[in-house]
Amino acid sequence: MVPAVARRVFTVYGWGGDEHAWVHQVSSEGGAGMAADWSRSLSVMQRMPAALPERPHAQVEPTRMGERIVAFVMSDGDNIQWMGGQFVTSEGFWANPHRGEFDMTWEMAPLLADVAPRALATFYQTASHGVGRGRGVDDFVTGPSGVGYAFHNYLPDRNAFAKRTASAMAASDLTIATMLNSGGGMEQSAELLAQPQVMGVIYKDYSPYNAKEGRIFWHEGKPCVSYRYLLWEPKRANSPEGVAEAIAQLPADPQNDPDSYALINVHAWSFKEIGGPMEAVKQTVDLLPRKTRVITAEEFFVLLRENFGTPVVQE
Repeated sequence: MVPAVARRVFTVYGWGGDEHAWVHQVSSEGGAGMAADWSRSLSVMQRMPAALPERPHAQVEPTRMGERIVAFVMSDGDNIQWMGGQFVTSEGFWANPHRGEFDMTWEMAPLLADVAPRALATFYQTASHGVGRGRGVDDFVTGPSGVGYAFHNYLPDRNAFAKRTASAMAASDLTIATMLNSGGGMEQSAELLAQPQVMGVIYKDYSPYNAKEGRIFWHEGKPCVSYRYLLWEPKRANSPEGVAEAIAQLPADPQNDPDSYALINVHAWSFKEIGGPMEAVKQTVDLLPRKTRVITAEEFFVLLRENFGTPVVQE
């Protein structure tokens, strides 16, 4: 029997006409898309060397009875044309005056370590580390769906894609992968979870992102966690008030009940009238019930594994 030959995972820089059709086609051929049709000077940026600063990783306090655990994650980190432009200067995002007041996690394209290392180094250098004007931490996970935008349900070789993703994550010092899927299931994260570099996977369906409503899939002690809530206009359920009210109804037993944990996706293109999505996060944090702990996504996975899976070995 001749062993199967792993496919080479390629990257398509640019954008298609219809998002779903384009990503479906690229995924079916074994590749990943990267929104870059308005990126500037990538050929120059790629040749500008930059050493990534050492990034602190989760050192989290153990869970306590009576608390709920939540993490907010900003969407659309696969969009490198945006990450290299208005994302940096807009007060709705990285330039927001509330950044650093609470823990916040940002999707980030791991391929920036290759195509724009100086940009990635700048994000890591200017991230809040829980000191100074606030006690919040800026943390990072991959954008969808790992090394680039792909639907895992249509990939002909998910193992090859997972290995390529893990390599890119190692180069960019990331430990949590985001998986945006269409028509498939959470069990299709198993190849990603099998990679030593991957601490856990955040799962979202193409529409809506929180279709699995916080469900968790475990693979060899590692979790793939679906979004439970969205901050996304215009539904009230996805507003700061709606999300805070829903969190207040969760159990508060993080050592015994995984429903005490909630991932919240923050839609990057919502809430423009109030100042952008970071303002929506701030309003939600202010409305959260007592004993709700807001942490980073990496801390979220450390605690989840500590209580229900294989504990993370801290170096």
